[in-house]
Amino acid sequence: MMDRTPAKIRGVNAVVRRWEIVILMVGCFVLQLLFAFYFPLALFLDLSLIVVLYIGWYSGPTRGMMAGLAFGLAQDLAYGQLLGLNGLSKTVIGYLASFVSKMFRFDLLIGRFAVMAACAVLDGAIHYLTLLVLEQPITSRYWTGVLIEAGVTAVIGAVGSRFYDRYKFPRKDFRKVGVA
Repeated sequence: MMDRTPAKIRGVNAVVRRWEIVILMVGCFVLQLLFAFYFPLALFLDLSLIVVLYIGWYSGPTRGMMAGLAFGLAQDLAYGQLLGLNGLSKTVIGYLASFVSKMFRFDLLIGRFAVMAACAVLDGAIHYLTLLVLEQPITSRYWTGVLIEAGVTAVIGAVGSRFYDRYKFPRKDFRKVGVA
């Protein structure tokens, strides 16, 4: 089954432009800084994962990887974590998102939700394995936090990316066109 989303029809350059990636990265970084200091409960929302998945879906593997690396390092800087921990996981997810977009349909909200939840759990698994290799302390409630983050990120990401698609690709209503 061929994916007939606007990105696949008109090509990558019509969907995710370089200036748009820069604006999304700066906005995501600023929001993460605000969330880190003023809204501690919003730390369960992984904005950079949502944006990396969106870029990976509508771009090639190289652009998805580079966006994952940039957004992951920005997230490491915003949260003061080990530098490169999120960079590694977001790079892998950005690369995989390009290939996942060829296998699944993202027209439906449930498809976006399922893929975002699975990628959020994969992100948590990569973090966990990296922390194990580096012999860093891991809390006993780590996986509970990962599952909560996966749910919150998937809901916000699925709805937010759907609205962003509607903004970028407005539906045409040809019933209102009059014949002169």
